[in-house]
This record gives sequence, structure tokens and C-alpha cells, in this order.
Amino acid sequence: MNKGKKMLILVLVLAVLVGGYFAARHFLADKDDDEQSVGTESVPLQVMKAEDIRQIEYLFGDEKITLVKQDNTWKLSDDPAFPVDQSLAAAMASDSAELSALRLVSENPDDLAEYGLAEPETAYIFMLQNGTQVTYFLGNYNNFGGAYYMNVAGTDQIYLIAGDYVETFDHGLSDLADVPEMDKVTTEDVHDLSITLDGKTTKIFQNADGLPTVYSDKFTWFFDEKTPADSVAAHDLVGKAVSFTANGCASYKADAAQLSSFGFDEPMLTAVFDYTVSEEIDTGKKDEDDQPITKTKTHEETLTLFVGGKAKDGSCYAKTDRSDIVYLLAPDYLQTLIDFDYASLRVADVCAVQSTDVVSMDVSIDGKTSTITVTNSKPDTGSDEIVYALDDKQITPTKFNDFFTSVQTMMAEDYTTQETSMDDAPIVIVYHTSRKGFETMTLRLKPADGSFYVADLNGDGGKLVNKRAVEKLIRTFEALGES
Repeated sequence: MNKGKKMLILVLVLAVLVGGYFAARHFLADKDDDEQSVGTESVPLQVMKAEDIRQIEYLFGDEKITLVKQDNTWKLSDDPAFPVDQSLAAAMASDSAELSALRLVSENPDDLAEYGLAEPETAYIFMLQNGTQVTYFLGNYNNFGGAYYMNVAGTDQIYLIAGDYVETFDHGLSDLADVPEMDKVTTEDVHDLSITLDGKTTKIFQNADGLPTVYSDKFTWFFDEKTPADSVAAHDLVGKAVSFTANGCASYKADAAQLSSFGFDEPMLTAVFDYTVSEEIDTGKKDEDDQPITKTKTHEETLTLFVGGKAKDGSCYAKTDRSDIVYLLAPDYLQTLIDFDYASLRVADVCAVQSTDVVSMDVSIDGKTSTITVTNSKPDTGSDEIVYALDDKQITPTKFNDFFTSVQTMMAEDYTTQETSMDDAPIVIVYHTSRKGFETMTLRLKPADGSFYVADLNGDGGKLVNKRAVEKLIRTFEALGES
């Protein structure tokens, strides 16, 4: 590169730097040279002391908020029972008393409108202990500096103050309410759940040990005493249902009229949680290491959550049956439960008979029937041994497990509402079990089309199984007779 080109580039770079300097000077300083020379360092206002402030007044949207300090406690002037968050009110007082301007912009401006202070829309009004009123007027926002112009009533000076001071007052009544958190419940503690949406109610309950009224202990969630639900989907639904978290408070003590206006006459959602509460109780005794001995005590509780209508910002009004506090929930909570695939709660297992319950199996494929027997014997070693046989010919446990698993792992990929006669099903497996009430379980498989079979277990039909899964069943059964 020749010297002429290098010199040209340096001149251009210098021009950009100088231009940036004057642009910054234009935004951070005022427009005439006299005002630019007023000051560039922070200026403590020192107008009042925090402990002298007895009243704070400001506007938040359409809400006029007046806080008064009585006996060292901040209260809402028109509703003394309102639970004011003392930390927020105290911050308003201390931040205002200790406010330092970024700099003094002008001692005596010619045109207040230039700063948005001719007719300011925002004012923070403070009443002091001696009866003096102090008012901070807020003007335009300085985009470049991230600050606001401000004037103290009764003075001529214009200041620039940091934008985070304004955030101190960015609180409406719902934010100021120091209300307790919503009652919560964890997924692991819930054993019964009822969800009502659009007039339709879904109920599920849990029994970790299964139910004797259902043919398999694999199932731990149920619709009723005889109908199991898919355990994974049920756990997922409970997890979504308990995930409600308040994002604010709409009313700390809603009356009947307010509850109606919030949509609780006809809630969009009602969720009832039955759950177990565990707590450690000190027995008053100590162990050998001189440590307290405790015992676990449990009791049952019920929590009902109501989700009413929607607020202007899209949040949902919500409350529990334990108080009249109305909270605000993020709209995605309700949407998550609306979008949940409730059909997934239906058990997809085609057959979940447990191998430990099986005594024998009659397997018919295309008219040919064979019998598998499962025998428990006790050899001289004294330990249990399970012997498997196909038509009285012993087979290996591996081959039996391969066949048995090929049936147990079949899952419905879809469902059909079309009535299908299963009397002529080409594949029939009859389980003879030791489980009381379910001594005989019959599984039938019949082609539905070129891709699926219809599966029916003791009359529970309509499940569509992939053809490849049935072909695997046939292969593993044929392998039983191979040497």
C-alpha cells in the first residue's frame, strides 16, 4: 500500500472518531455552550432525608398510589389493611432521599419543553414530617444516555438522573401487595388428580403397589378401580398440573363481586389435588450417638386450584380454595394443560400379564395350537428353579423370555373405533395365571390392514399394533421349537 492511500485511511478514521466525539457530546450535553459548561459530574440532590418522608404519591398507569408511614409501617392511604411490601416502599423513600443526578444539565433553562418538563406527565410527590412537600418532576428520556431529565419543584435546575431510579416506582398495586406465595404441592406427593376443562373432567389416582382388581401390578395409575392409566403419561400430567406459579397479585382479598369479575363464576380450569404430607417428628429420644430420634408422620390434604378469566396482559386469574387472594398466572400454564394429549393416558400396552403370574400359555397361530408350561421345582440345592416346556419338551429360559417379551412389549400405535369381530382372529394366546380373578386372560390379534393388527385382551380391544411387532412375535414363537 502506498503512502498516499495510508494517509487517506488515517484521515477517514480520524474523521469518524471526531464525529463520534461530537455526537456523544451532542446527546450527553445540552445544546448551547453555556449549558454544556454547567457540569459533567454526579450531583447529590440532598433535598430530604429518608426518615423524614411520611407520604409518597405517584401514578402507575391508571392507578393513583399514595403510601403513608404510620408507626414505622408503610400503608396504603385508602386501604390500611392492604399488605404493602415494606421493602418496596422503603426503597422508594431511601432511593429518593439519596438520589444523585448524573449531572446538572442547566441552571436556568430557557425552554422547559425542550426537556419534557413544561407540562411533565410524571411526578413523585413526597410529604415530609414537618409538612413540607417535595416533588420530583420527570421529563423526557435521553435515549443515548439511558437517563431522564428531572426538575425539583420550586427550583430552576434541570438534572439528568439514571433510568434505574424510575424503576423504583415501577410498581402497581398488584406488585406492592406483599402476599404469601401460592400453596404448592409436589408431583411426588400427589396421589389423586382431577382436572376440569371446558366442562370435561379427567380423574386419575395412584396406587404404587397396583390394584388387585387389575390384571397386572405394572400399572400404578388408574381411572377407576378396574381401568389402569398409562403411568408415564399420568406422571407427566401431574407434573404439568402442579407447575403453577404466581407472577403477581390481582387482589389480596377479593369479595364476591371481584371474584365474579375475575371469571371465577365459571372457571376455565379447576384442578383438585389430593396429596400426602410428611413431616419428621422428634420422639424426644436419642440414639447411641446422642442424636435425636425422629419418626415420620403423614396426613392427607386436598388443594383445589381455580383458574378464572384472563387479564389484559394475557395472564390468568387464579386462586385456591384456601384463601380469597387472587393471583396472576402466566398464560402458558393453562395452555400447557389445554394442549396436553389426554388420549395418551389410555394404556398403550397390548398385554401386561406378568411372567411371575403365568402357569401356562396356549398359543394358536393360523389354527395350530401349542402349550407352554411354566413349572417351579426345587432341586437338591433347595433354591427355586423355573422350568419351561413347549408341548412337554423343555425349552431354554432365554427362548421363553424372547417370546414372552415380544408380546409384552407390543404397544398400540393407534386406536380404532370400528367394531371388529375377533372370533376368527388368526393369533390367539390364552394365559393361565395364578392371579386371583384373572386366572384366564385371552389375547387376540387380527389383521386390520396391510400395516396393522387389531389387538384385544379380554374384550379390551381397538388397539392397533404394528404388523412388524406381530411378525416378531411369530418368529420368536417358531424359535421355541428349534433345537
